[in-house]
Amino acid sequence: MAIIRGMELRTLRYFVVVAEELHFGRAAQRLRMSQPALSHAVKGLERGLGVALLTRDSRRVELTEAGREVLVKARAVLTAAEEVDRAAREYRDGLRGRIRVGFLCNDAGYPEFAELLRRFRLAEPKIALEFQRFDYHDQPAFVLDGRADIGLLCMPTPPEGLHVVPVTVEDRVAMLAVDHPLAHKDILTFDDLAEVPVPTYRAEVPQVWQDFWRVDPRPDGRSPVPGPRVDNPETLLAQVAQSGCVAFVAEHVSRHYERPDLVSRPVVGLLPRTLALCWARGNTNPALSAFTDLLHQNDFHHSGAADSSTVDSSAKKVRPQALTSHNGQW
Repeated sequence: MAIIRGMELRTLRYFVVVAEELHFGRAAQRLRMSQPALSHAVKGLERGLGVALLTRDSRRVELTEAGREVLVKARAVLTAAEEVDRAAREYRDGLRGRIRVGFLCNDAGYPEFAELLRRFRLAEPKIALEFQRFDYHDQPAFVLDGRADIGLLCMPTPPEGLHVVPVTVEDRVAMLAVDHPLAHKDILTFDDLAEVPVPTYRAEVPQVWQDFWRVDPRPDGRSPVPGPRVDNPETLLAQVAQSGCVAFVAEHVSRHYERPDLVSRPVVGLLPRTLALCWARGNTNPALSAFTDLLHQNDFHHSGAADSSTVDSSAKKVRPQALTSHNGQW
């Protein structure tokens, strides 16, 4: 066993080439080395193994029975070594690996995001995507602390330490219980909602995120009435249905969680939200570069700022020239 451990792959390759050529001169030419050096290396291999692999005379070189058996094993070893080197190189260069993608439970179904994932799987079949669901209080920490390599987030102001690429812009609506006194109105105003409680969130949830989703302050400068605490969309809508509060949600949430005991209504002056892909500036996962390269090759990467007129009113997808900005928000 000690002999095998000390054996160099290079020497095995020398032996394989000699066995294929059955001629030291031609083998030396293939290997681009001198014939005496090649002969010395093969003899050293035979000494180390304690068995003759070749018979030599002035006219020809032949494999011994042991040499034929060792040739089969040597080729397998060299093939395995090449596979080890190839796998390591692919991981190092980001051609193989895994990327952990985090999101809030109802945000992963956007067509733009699904199309991006489809393109990535086609372009990088050796990189696995792992999906993780997080709650309100986990963002943006789950990206910054490395629990996910990339996150689909709605942060009104991009946090420090993250790269941010907007994916889509979407209107927000108010969710109410079907028997709420305001449910009969087709369009609401903030005056209508002035005394209606709005759910609150854990202290770990970034304040800028809480303020955006609670619409605090309102256009008149007042703060909303605090309501029950919630941790995720399910508990949010359960409280809306049972406690008489109002929740401001992305428009697709009202469709994703369609319930007979809830209604959604547009609110005059309620700003849309931007959903973005984010990843930590210090992320060292080599595979992540393949994902971000794809982002930059498609319409998901934008720069500059523009008003809401640059957002398509039907698709709500950011056009290539626009990063929507609303009063300092995305």
